[in-house]
Amino acid sequence: MSRAAFQETLRESGAGFVSACLTLPLCVGAGVLAFAPLGADTVPEAALAGLLCAIAGGAAAALVRRSSFVVTYPTTPICVIQGSILLGLSAVPGISRPGLMAAMTACVLLAGLWQVLLAYSGIARAMRFVPHPVMAGFVSGVAVLIAWHQVPVLLGVPSGLGAFLPRPWASILGGSLLLSMLLLGAYAPRVPNLLAGLLLGTTGFHLLHAALPALDLGGVIGSAPGHVFRFLASPEGLFQVLHTPELLKGVILGSFTLALVATLDTFFALRTAQFIADIPVSPRRDVLGQGVGNVVSALVGGLAVSTSLSVSLANHKAGGRTRTSTLASCAVLFLAGVVFPKTLALLPRVVLAAILCTLACRLVDKWSFQVLHLALTAREPGRRRRALRDSAIVLAVFLATLLGKPVAGVAMGIALSCVLFMLDMSRPEVAVRREHTLLPTQQPRSPAEEKTLGAWQGTLAILELQGVLFFGNAQNLASTLRAAERDADVVVLDCRQVREIDSSALGVLGHAASRFRTTDKHLLICGAEASWQQVPTGFPGSGLEAGFATLEAALTCAEQRILDANPAQEGLNPEAPRPPLGPRFPLVLEAG
Repeated sequence: MSRAAFQETLRESGAGFVSACLTLPLCVGAGVLAFAPLGADTVPEAALAGLLCAIAGGAAAALVRRSSFVVTYPTTPICVIQGSILLGLSAVPGISRPGLMAAMTACVLLAGLWQVLLAYSGIARAMRFVPHPVMAGFVSGVAVLIAWHQVPVLLGVPSGLGAFLPRPWASILGGSLLLSMLLLGAYAPRVPNLLAGLLLGTTGFHLLHAALPALDLGGVIGSAPGHVFRFLASPEGLFQVLHTPELLKGVILGSFTLALVATLDTFFALRTAQFIADIPVSPRRDVLGQGVGNVVSALVGGLAVSTSLSVSLANHKAGGRTRTSTLASCAVLFLAGVVFPKTLALLPRVVLAAILCTLACRLVDKWSFQVLHLALTAREPGRRRRALRDSAIVLAVFLATLLGKPVAGVAMGIALSCVLFMLDMSRPEVAVRREHTLLPTQQPRSPAEEKTLGAWQGTLAILELQGVLFFGNAQNLASTLRAAERDADVVVLDCRQVREIDSSALGVLGHAASRFRTTDKHLLICGAEASWQQVPTGFPGSGLEAGFATLEAALTCAEQRILDANPAQEGLNPEAPRPPLGPRFPLVLEAG
C-alpha cells in the first residue's frame, strides 16, 4: 500500500469513528422508539436490535450502493413510523407478543423487497420530484412525534402528563442536558454536541448516582439478552401473521409505507450529498442498496434502516468520502456494542431521551416558519399567494404524519401541490399591458407623423405574455384578447417570454386572429416560433399567418399602418373620432 493510500484509509477510518460515535446513541434510541408500544421491559432488546441493524444493515447498504459517505442506520424518523405501525398492529384482537414481533420482522423484510422492486422498475426515480413543502411537513411531523414519545421520559412519568415531575432530579438532569446540547449546537457547531451530551450525561448520571444514591434519576437501559434472535420472529408468531388476515393486511400496508419513506430519505440525502461533494448518484443502484440493507436488517434485528443526512454531513466534515468510512463506522459500532456490551447497558434512559428531544428540535423544518411568516406579513400579492400555498401543503402533510398516515400525507401533499400549481398557472398570463408611448420605435418620423401617431396611439395595445400557455389559462387568454379588441384597433402580442404553448392556447390565438380579420382590426405577434403555425388549432381557416421576430419590427409595422390609414393633418383634433384603420394588411415574417 502506498503512503497516499494509507493516509486516505487512515482519514476514512477516522471519519468512520466520528460518525459511529454520533450513530451509537441515535440507533439505540431509534430501536427504543420502534418497539416502545411493547412496553418498557423490551428496552434492552430494542436497544441491542437498533445497534445490530445499524451494523448489519448499514454495511450491506454501503456495499451494494454506489460508494459515498452517506451513512445508513435505523434513523429516528423511520423508527417512529415503525412504532406507529406496531401500535396499530397491537390493536388487532388476540395477537400475542411473538405475533407482533414476527409481524414487524415481516414488515421490514417486505419493505426491503419493495425497495428492490422500486429500484428495478425505475419508479423510484419519480420520487425525486417530491416538492420541498411536502418533505418539510413530513419532517416536522416526525419531529413532534419523537418529542411526544420522549417528553414523558424527561418528566419521569409513564405516559402523558399523569403527575407533575414525580422524579424532579431526573427531569432537571434531562432538561439541563437538552438545553446544553441545543446551546452547544447553536454557538459551537463544530463540537459534536450529541456525542458530548452522551458522554457528559452518562458520566454525570453515574457520578450523581454514586455520590447521592437516594436521588431518583431513573434507570439505565440494562443488559440485553445473550442473543437478540429470540426477540425476532418465531414459528408461533409467523403462524399468527399468516392466519390473521387483518394482521397480514397491516404488515403489507406498513411495509409499503416504510419502503416509500426510506426511499424518499435516500433520495434527499443523496441529492444533498451530491450537491456538497459532487459525488456520482445512481438512483436505481442506491435504492437497491437500501432495499438489501433492509432485508439484512430485518433478519438480524427487525428494524428498518434509512439514510441520515446529519450524520452523513458529519462524516463528510471528518474526512469521509467513500464507503470505507461507512464500513469503518459499522466496525466501531460492532466493537462498542457487541464486543463490549456492558457499555450499552450503562446508558441512562433520561440521557437517551434528552438526545432524542434535541434531535427532534433540530428536525423541525425552519423554512416552514419562514413561509408562514411570509404568508402573514407579505404585502406583494404574488409572494403572499405562494407562501399561503406552501403553508397549506406543509400543514396538510404535518397533520397527516401526526395522525400516523405519513404516506397518505405525502401523497395528499403531492396532489395538493399539483392542483395548486395548475390553479396558479391558470391565472391571467398577461404580465404587462404597455402603452405605445413607453416603447417608441427607432424609425425616424417627421413632426407631422409623430403628431399623428400621438393622436392615434390609443388604437395600439401591447400585451406581453409569459410562462406556459395551456388549456388551464386558455380561457383567460381569450378574455384578455376580447377586452383588448374592444379598446384598440391594433394589438401586438409579445410572446418572447412564452416557454411553451399547447393546442388549446393556439386555438385561442387562431380564433382571435380570425375574429380580428372580420372586424378590420389587426393582431400582430412577435417572438412566435415557426412550429406554432403547424399545430392544428381546431378552428377552420384560423391558422396564424405570420409574425415578427422582434417587438421593434411589429411596432414599426403597426405605426406604418396607422400612418397609411390616417395621413398627417395640420391642426388635428386629438378628441375627434378616429376613423378605422382600413382593410387588413398582410404580415411579413421578419428575418433574424
